[in-house]
Amino acid sequence: GRHREISRLLPVIVRRSEDRGGEIDESQHFQQPLKMRPTAAGLRHSVMQIDLSGNNQERWASLAPLEHGNRLIPREGLVNVLAEDDGGAPILIAHDLGTTRVAAFAGDTTWQWVTVNDDLDAHQLFWRQMILWLARKDIDSKQPVWVRVDRRNFAAEQQAVLQFGARDTSGETIDDAQFEVDVTAPDGRSSRPGVRSLGGKHTAPFDDTVTPGDYWVRVDAQRNGQSLGHFAWTRFIVDARDPELDNPAADHVLLEEISTLSGGDMLQSEQLAGRLDEWIEQGIPNLEITRYRQTTLWDNWPFLLLFVGLLTTEWLLRKLRGLV
Repeated sequence: GRHREISRLLPVIVRRSEDRGGEIDESQHFQQPLKMRPTAAGLRHSVMQIDLSGNNQERWASLAPLEHGNRLIPREGLVNVLAEDDGGAPILIAHDLGTTRVAAFAGDTTWQWVTVNDDLDAHQLFWRQMILWLARKDIDSKQPVWVRVDRRNFAAEQQAVLQFGARDTSGETIDDAQFEVDVTAPDGRSSRPGVRSLGGKHTAPFDDTVTPGDYWVRVDAQRNGQSLGHFAWTRFIVDARDPELDNPAADHVLLEEISTLSGGDMLQSEQLAGRLDEWIEQGIPNLEITRYRQTTLWDNWPFLLLFVGLLTTEWLLRKLRGLV
């Protein structure tokens, strides 16, 4: 019973492994190397950001493949596949479940990124960001570099104001920091809004909110050419625009035009009962259907035979009288 309760929280379908006498069940495990590559959603997710310069896709491509891994089946619903192998098999799946965050990782040999690639930074960044994301500390303003948005959901073409800053180890604000802000749209386009600094406050208005979906914001901070710490991440959502909800009030003039052009009448709710009584007494109008069928005299075989016969008779008469 408890096993079932826990399995419902996971972003993958939990399957029971067959007893093979200690052998690995290949139906649930990969025995070949798995090249871990971020998906489109993964490139926008804070967990998968392992390159401070923003070249995450190239950085992931340079890392050694995992020796093997588990076969994960994503659970149907709002789960995010953040990484796949070359064949499209999911390697990392993340899920927000209310106030809880859950992740399923198929690999177990990320240490090769250090031993094979000598890339300790990528290994540390990946697991550090995984822990911060699971603990909901990925957007914590107590980090050395922080960023937040004044709200989480925006309408299409509505301006989003990004607020950010930097702190030293004692928590004091660093006023002379230089910031770079990068916003990634749902379609993968990246843009850098202008930074405004006034009275120790740093903001960046962002207006390109046309495409609905998740927008990921990344902020880097430097001071005298030195990085002030790990870059900060946050996101906001632009809701899809529904034309039907732009003007939800009924347009009575348009409805009357439609009813008139289609041969009907527009009735108020209080007139409907009277119209039903009228139909009961007099019958429903327009129940008879008149069909018109047009037949051409020459477009049939009897007419063709008659025409040929007349021509033949006329030729015979002329033949008998010596006219031909």
